[in-house]
Amino acid sequence: MEAPYRIVLRPPSTAAEGVSRPEPSVEATEVSRLELEERLVAIPGVRRLEDGSYEFAEEGDRGAMGIRFLPAEGQLESIETEIPRPWVMERGPRVFALVFMLQGWTRWEVFDPQLGDTLQREAVLQGLVAMRQAQMEKEGARVPRPVVEGDESGASSSSGSRRKRWRWW
Repeated sequence: MEAPYRIVLRPPSTAAEGVSRPEPSVEATEVSRLELEERLVAIPGVRRLEDGSYEFAEEGDRGAMGIRFLPAEGQLESIETEIPRPWVMERGPRVFALVFMLQGWTRWEVFDPQLGDTLQREAVLQGLVAMRQAQMEKEGARVPRPVVEGDESGASSSSGSRRKRWRWW
């Protein structure tokens, strides 16, 4: 069995490879473990395990996404997730939505140990969309194509109010 894909949520670093960052604020690093646990178990498909960790899976899924608070007791220092590798492609939007939901609650950074770098929500979402489009094209399915449209009122002008929108057909 292939090793799971790991993602770690951790307080913002104060320095990364010689680049100074401002010290994180107390609000950005102190998280109420109890409130976080209550929010997590309220998500459909998430359940607490006997060892105090959590898993996310839907009925009929093979495998589950593991979620561990570290350390197990006391002040929370990080949150580790383990995602079955096939899920990265098959369920990417759902698992990364959960990861970035945790990130929003904690205001911590999302670190990918496989890449050795932090992940930005927008970049991950763009990558997932591109992967899904490539998969759909490979399967011969219709893929959404960008269409340039005018402003909200429907009028187009040369003043730069035109933008790309995705239309499904």
